[in-house]
Amino acid sequence: MPVCRTLLVLLVCASVGWGAELVTLKGEVIKGEVAGISDKEVVLSQGGKEVATPVSQVLQLDFGRPVGKLPGDAQYTDVELTDGTLLHCSACAIKGKEVEMTLLAGPTVKVPLSTLANLLNNAQKEKYRREWTERLSKKRRHDVLVRLLKPRARVRQEEPREGEPRKEEDAEPIIAGIEGTLGEGDESGQAITFTAEVGDQKITRSYALARLHGLIFERGPDPKATPVVCRLYDTYRDLVMVSAAASTPAGLTVTTPAGARIEYPAALVARMDYSKGKLTFLSDLQAQVVEHPPFPDVEPEHPRRDRNLKGDPLRLGSQAFVKGLAVPAYAELEYDLGGEYREFKAVVGVDDVGKREDPVPLRIEGDGRELYSGTFSRREKKRDHEVILNIKDVQKLRIIVGSDHPLEDAEKHLELCDAKVSK
Repeated sequence: MPVCRTLLVLLVCASVGWGAELVTLKGEVIKGEVAGISDKEVVLSQGGKEVATPVSQVLQLDFGRPVGKLPGDAQYTDVELTDGTLLHCSACAIKGKEVEMTLLAGPTVKVPLSTLANLLNNAQKEKYRREWTERLSKKRRHDVLVRLLKPRARVRQEEPREGEPRKEEDAEPIIAGIEGTLGEGDESGQAITFTAEVGDQKITRSYALARLHGLIFERGPDPKATPVVCRLYDTYRDLVMVSAAASTPAGLTVTTPAGARIEYPAALVARMDYSKGKLTFLSDLQAQVVEHPPFPDVEPEHPRRDRNLKGDPLRLGSQAFVKGLAVPAYAELEYDLGGEYREFKAVVGVDDVGKREDPVPLRIEGDGRELYSGTFSRREKKRDHEVILNIKDVQKLRIIVGSDHPLEDAEKHLELCDAKVSK
């Protein structure tokens, strides 16, 4: 059987006892026991009756277990692979050209060193994770070895109490990155070689992994790697890009495009997300924004993603939303969809931010043709209105909030909650 036909061949027997909730592209929810998953369909059993859903129509398969939180006292290393897989590891060793990891969740993983994108020690510290995210976003031409340098201790400025000795104050370590070329690990797996250029010389030395802050390899994903079929989330918040999977007597074995093979007990798998490429939230897309502020000398409110205009979570009436847009009533947003989507869907209304209760107009156009027109007000008893539109073959989707008279739109706004386009 060709490789492309076996990217996701997973038969989960009913004896494993995996209860699941499947969400389809159309928003349907199907509950039952997992009877089988293949590269073509997901089958759930409901009272002895099997319901098959084509994989092309599956958005998510939830196994009823929370993604969860990491143990508060856990010390761990974050390892990211070139395919985007992010693993929280209790142990990590680099032996020659191979990386061996033990996940906090329990499974062990081995991958080629060539698939390691970056590694961060003591990732349980939020300040280190924030700094690491910022560091990764910067452009670079070489690998980077990052160390924590201990600065000189500072003497406290205040005078000690009578009879107390003068104490030294611990200072925050200095995070320092060195550009060069990362080599291989030693036989023990506890050290890695690094070559740095100093003037006209190249200096190579070995560094103990445990004493490093982190490693960054300047490499991208393998263009020949098998594609991602879904993303798996386990109960320890690991994110696994899945290109192939297979059932085992104990649970599930998955393989990533980078070649990582993880054997999961059933109790550790929380969710399999198939939505990539099928459904896209507008707040995740880049829009061309045109604003017509009512008062030229006043800084206008700008559209906000996944928050209301005050920066709080989106809410219409008693219903809260994680994704969506808050748009002032003098803004136009245009999205380049390229004719790739079939349906637009959003829950539209006016929240409780501000005092204006006048109706707020909304117009939605596809390639210059009006697809929808309506008005919304917080005076309405029903605050959330579902808008569903056929956008098949639409290249440019344009959302226009407000009237043709900007002065009438001052302090008015509209929420497009859960706004998304799907294939």
